[in-house]
Parts: sequence; structure tokens; C-alpha cells
Amino acid sequence: MRKFIITLVLFLAIVFVILSISELKNIIITLQHSNFRFLIAAVFVELIWLFNSATDYSSLYRVVGLKEKNYHLVLVATAANFVNVIA
Repeated sequence: MRKFIITLVLFLAIVFVILSISELKNIIITLQHSNFRFLIAAVFVELIWLFNSATDYSSLYRVVGLKEKNYHLVLVATAANFVNVIA
């Protein structure tokens, strides 16, 4: 029974990847027709926003007496943003 479940999960993962490839092709086609200046500006603004969120976390950590590296807080802010978008 256990091998059947593992086989089923692997099969579903392969089907998901195959279906995602066609979606990735559509994304690549869309990006090829886009204006790269706007894409670069959007990435730059997103990085500024993540850094700002990390400084918010840094302030909150400092208030409760915790010391954390800025790099780690950028990762925390990125993870929080990811969970927020997925949820």
C-alpha cells in the first residue's frame, strides 16, 4: 500500500510538471513581448519593498530585545510575503 501511494504521488508530480511546462511556455512568450524597462523597474521596487519589510521586522525585534542579522530578516520578509500571497 505504501509503494502504491508513493507511486501515485510521483505520477501526480510528473503530470503537474508536464502541465506546468505549457504554462511556462506562455509566460516566456509574454515576457518576450514585454518592455524590459518596466520589468526591471518592478523587480527593483519589489526589492526595495522587501528591504523595507525587513527593516520593519528589525524594528520589532529590537523592541522585544532580539538581535538578528539583516540578511536573515530579508529572508523572513520574503517568506512572509510568499505565505501571504499563497494564502
